[in-house]
Amino acid sequence: MYKIKVLNNETGNVWYEYGFTKFMMKRIHYLFNDTYLRNGCPYNLYEILEVHKIIFTRKTFKKCLTNAVEYITILE
Repeated sequence: MYKIKVLNNETGNVWYEYGFTKFMMKRIHYLFNDTYLRNGCPYNLYEILEVHKIIFTRKTFKKCLTNAVEYITILE
């Protein structure tokens, strides 16, 4: 079970995502490869700030089952 902290470089939103190993590795791969062109150069839309392996508790298990997302900050 893992928890990742993600930053959206366009909007400044920061959030945590929870999930099991296989799902999170696919999610991290997607976030690293989600790019678009800015002035002719590739630009990463998302930045992974932290990756945590979390301990098994009932609360974290529920979050991982639903792939929960917790928003931390929304900058405008």
